[in-house]
Amino acid sequence: IGAPQEITRGPGGRLWTASGDQLVSFHPGNPAGFATRSLGANTSARGIAAGAGKVWVADFNDGKILRVKPGGAIKRFHVGGGPQDVAAGPKRRVAYTNQGTNPHTIGRIVGRRVLRKRVPGTDPFGIEFAAGRWWIANFASHDLSVLSPKGKLRRFRRLPANSGPRFVARGKKRTLWVALEAAQKVARISGL
Repeated sequence: IGAPQEITRGPGGRLWTASGDQLVSFHPGNPAGFATRSLGANTSARGIAAGAGKVWVADFNDGKILRVKPGGAIKRFHVGGGPQDVAAGPKRRVAYTNQGTNPHTIGRIVGRRVLRKRVPGTDPFGIEFAAGRWWIANFASHDLSVLSPKGKLRRFRRLPANSGPRFVARGKKRTLWVALEAAQKVARISGL
């Protein structure tokens, strides 16, 4: 794997990651038995997520979110800029982060539609679905955006000043973990 990115458990009980223009999958008990699939020559994969029997990939280079059916077609959703991360949610919906647009945006893909929200000055990066909402790490504004499946947006501003949140991960019992890159710490948010 030349440039491995995130990894997710997905269709077929396999682990999935993306590297440059390749989608890589393998069974946890047999990593040497991996399979690869081309995502297209101009692809520069970043975040990856699985949901509803499909794999979703943020294509930073080409400004697209890819929906990949294992063994089937690749559907490309044009979002512009340079999307960084993607997370699956309920009812076959996904959300993504895109600090490559001006102003910055986050968005949802609902069916065949791309629905965008402007979030200027935030530098949205990592994203996770937890407690019925997407939680987005905003590096530049040192807070989180919280996006509902219906598109309602609010801000969670209780992180330390100048902390630079970069990634988020769902924990047990309605807990969220946030990597604070600039502060070189990890924050725990409980009681979501």
